[in-house]
Amino acid sequence: MTKIIAAQDFGRFGCPLSVPSLGITKWDSVMNTINKIRDEVVERLQSEPDLDAKDIIVDVAQGVVTLSGYVHSLAQKKTVERVAKDVSGVKAIALNLHVLCPLYDSDTEIAVEIADQFAWHPTLCAEPIRAIVDNAWVTLEGEVKEQCHKVAAFNAVNGIKKVKGVFNRITVCLPRT
Repeated sequence: MTKIIAAQDFGRFGCPLSVPSLGITKWDSVMNTINKIRDEVVERLQSEPDLDAKDIIVDVAQGVVTLSGYVHSLAQKKTVERVAKDVSGVKAIALNLHVLCPLYDSDTEIAVEIADQFAWHPTLCAEPIRAIVDNAWVTLEGEVKEQCHKVAAFNAVNGIKKVKGVFNRITVCLPRT
C-alpha cells in the first residue's frame, strides 16, 4: 500500500516535512533544531570564563534566541550577546538581561577609575572629556578632534566592571578650514 503525503507536508523546496509512517514529523525536526540551538548557547555561555551563566535563561523559538536574567556588568551583557550571535541557526537575539551592580560607594569609585583611564590613555589625556556617574550609569560629555577618540573614551569606560551603561554624548569637532 502506498502512503499518500498531503501537499502541506512538503517544505519550501519540495522535501517532505513529515512522514508519519517512518516516524518523522515536522514537530520532531523543529524540536531537534530548537534544542540544538539552545544547548549550544547554554554550553558556550557556561564555558565563558568571565561569565556566571547560572542567572541567564535561554529560550529559543523559530531561530530567535531570548536571553533573560541578570549579569553583573555591561561587558558581561556584551559577552552574552556575542556568544549567542556565534551559534549557528540563530536568526535574531532578544536581550532581556538586566545589569546588576553591587551596592557600595560605587559612583565615586567608578569616577576615580574613569579619571585614571583617561589620564593614562595616550590620546584621551589631552582631550576635554567629562564623565558624570549616576547610579553606575556614565554619561560622557565634551568635544574631541577625531571620531576614534570618541570611540576610545567609550571603550575605556565600557570596560569598567561596575559600570551599568554608558551614554556617549561626546561630539567630534571637525577642523575649520
